[in-house]
Amino acid sequence: MRPFGRSWAYWLLFLLLPAWFLAPVLGGRAIGQGIGFEIAADRWFNEPFDVLHADADLQVRPWRQVVLESWSAGQPAFWNPHQLLGAPLMANAQSAVFYPPHVVLGMLRVSPDASLSLLAWLHISLLGLGVAALARRLGAEGHGPVVAGGTVALAGFVGLWSPFASVLGSVAWMPWVWAAMVPADDEPHWRRAGAGALATAMMMLAGHLQFAAFGVLGAVVLALGFAIVERRGAWAAVCAATLMAGGLASMPQMLPVLEGTKTSHRRTVATAEGFAAYQNSAVKLFELPAMVSPMLMGQTRTRAELTLPDNASARTPAFSTYWPQYAKPGAHPAESALGVGPLVLVLLALGFRNWTRRAKVAVASLGLLGLLIALGTPINALLYYGLPGWSGSGSPGRAAILWVIAAGLGAGLSWASITESKATKTPLYVLIGVGLGGVAIANLLASSQAPWLPNVAPFFGQIQAQALVNALPFVVGALACAAAALMVPDARGKVAAGLLSVALATGPGVVPTHTPESSQVELATGGGRVAAVNRGWNLLAWPQGAVMMPNLATRYGFYDAFGYDSLIPATTVEALTKINGGTNPAPPTNGNMMLLSQPDPTELAEAGVTVVLAPEGPQELPGRPLAEASGEAVAMRADGQGLTLDLQGKGGLVVARFIPLPGWQAFADGKPVPLQENRWLAADVPAGTQSVRFQYTPPGYGPGVMLGLVGILGIAALAVVGARQRKDSKPSKIEDE
Repeated sequence: MRPFGRSWAYWLLFLLLPAWFLAPVLGGRAIGQGIGFEIAADRWFNEPFDVLHADADLQVRPWRQVVLESWSAGQPAFWNPHQLLGAPLMANAQSAVFYPPHVVLGMLRVSPDASLSLLAWLHISLLGLGVAALARRLGAEGHGPVVAGGTVALAGFVGLWSPFASVLGSVAWMPWVWAAMVPADDEPHWRRAGAGALATAMMMLAGHLQFAAFGVLGAVVLALGFAIVERRGAWAAVCAATLMAGGLASMPQMLPVLEGTKTSHRRTVATAEGFAAYQNSAVKLFELPAMVSPMLMGQTRTRAELTLPDNASARTPAFSTYWPQYAKPGAHPAESALGVGPLVLVLLALGFRNWTRRAKVAVASLGLLGLLIALGTPINALLYYGLPGWSGSGSPGRAAILWVIAAGLGAGLSWASITESKATKTPLYVLIGVGLGGVAIANLLASSQAPWLPNVAPFFGQIQAQALVNALPFVVGALACAAAALMVPDARGKVAAGLLSVALATGPGVVPTHTPESSQVELATGGGRVAAVNRGWNLLAWPQGAVMMPNLATRYGFYDAFGYDSLIPATTVEALTKINGGTNPAPPTNGNMMLLSQPDPTELAEAGVTVVLAPEGPQELPGRPLAEASGEAVAMRADGQGLTLDLQGKGGLVVARFIPLPGWQAFADGKPVPLQENRWLAADVPAGTQSVRFQYTPPGYGPGVMLGLVGILGIAALAVVGARQRKDSKPSKIEDE
């Protein structure tokens, strides 16, 4: 058999694996649930709502649209003029403005929908290849690296998070970073430092800070583990230099993010109450059977066919078969995605004794770290109180990715010894025990739970039963394929059966897709803003009577006073509260979403709103112009870095109705002029001025660029040192003789 990486078939395999999740996009469908300008009323009755995947439509796509459009014009996007009275964009790490694939896709003018599909496909393949390479570095033999990479690429975690480009982007680079943290006896210390630093920079630039932090934590644990266990003190220094160079290279994007958090509405102080809420979102005991198959928990977009009692409300929404969301507020399969399939669990249980010490250190370090965080153990207190910003991060259950990658590595390391062993009865017995035990435990734990919503109680048992019934064919199929992987004589047949077992355990259809609709909506705004009245956000059912949900104005090219962002300046929230009649516009179920629910007509008009989209129909307002000079409306053009106003010789006070956040400057015919104290962007310019430019530069961007250059030079230096050491370590022809 040819070594891993030298056979075209292996590369083709990893290129094709994403099709298990993303095959519909090959037919022209787009990732997301298809939340359009209006949400049809019957979706509430007929279709379960996946609240997490709604963010693919409301956040991921609009942000990518602004980033790609700006790069198509040859410049990075610093802000989004369409939402939240002008929102910082680069300060939100998930926009990933400087992530190289975004730059390339933007300059090639690839559409947002196609870009998201390409990114998901690329990242799944890249993740699988990275895990395979890491498994080989840890000593996996034969087809073991393929099994390791394929297991992770087909795991439920990957499919469930693939609509989120920033998440899967950061995750895809993790194994490449970790590979640089694993020493090798036959190569110099600095051999892979340059590549590791580059992978670190890419992991950070991909945009999801929480997952990038998991990647860095994993790297630190590996580096320290090998430095201690193998008594390699110098190795820790090599790893530190690698991570530092990569981190510095990401500073043009990361420093504005760090500066933005200082004024964010989410800036919090770590408290006991906050820590309790954080721990409550961890993976619960009843969610652990998902390790065998996530299907045992049900699916968020599969409707439960219920027999309603006579006294049931006629307005009962469509319930999904994913029953944990009714037992645990905020539950979602992506937030507890520990599933790796029964075969992987068997390989871990029976094969670890045959691993090298180095492999045991790596797999145990990553797997235990992931489980300890995801399960809400006391170790989380060290992170929550000890690391700045951790108190504002998402669910600890997301650390499941560390466990998933570790499990995949373990499966690859065990593959040769278990599948090539003549003693197949023990693995088969263990496999049967894992399968039957998983189903039995899932049923037992499900029956012990009660819903947190009273109106779900009459249907809760039916929902759980349907989840189990729907899961059984896939669990049985996964077990049958796992048995085939252990018994069939052909080596490649074993691999195919093993990967199919993982895929069946994950289940189909975990990635939401839809037929793209036109981004053209006829709406006469007169050049003003639009505001939509949406009075709530339900975690479990589609919004009713909703129109132009937050951030969709970006897609349709409108300017909306409200929006949805994970990083909103506190001054913006204050302004929106005033427009919303003095009531905080964030619904109780989502503090990042700003909804107009109690509009103040006077404040709306002052903010330049000319059309209010209400449930009873559009309403026109005599709103002030978005841009004016001496009280007269002037033409305005917005781009990813600011606003250009065409004054045509007018002078006096020039106003653009956008929040004057730190970082704004004004220029009259190219010459700087001071900003005026005003509720909005304003500058006093002399008569005869032809144009005024309001330019936004994120705080921290300048120093970030300087640090980024230092990081790039550091990566280059590490690469040069590594190349020289590699050259010096090669034996000469005389020595060979």
